[in-house]
Amino acid sequence: MPFYDFYTRIIPVGKDNLKITSVNDGKEYIDNFQFSKKIIPYIWQDTSYDDATALMEDAAEKLKDLSIPKKSYTADIT
Repeated sequence: MPFYDFYTRIIPVGKDNLKITSVNDGKEYIDNFQFSKKIIPYIWQDTSYDDATALMEDAAEKLKDLSIPKKSYTADIT
């Protein structure tokens, strides 16, 4: 299994297994494909959230950062 230092999908989970499906068209995840079209999931649990809208908004902000690769490599092939 390849290792990635970034994620393109976040699955937020709040207090008492709260999901964002009720405020996100039935989807329990948010995608951000700004750097890659691969689905690379990340489960984010934070039990301080008991409101699905706040959980979704903060998860989207978190994914903005998580979806950016932290390392990049270049190589010359001769």
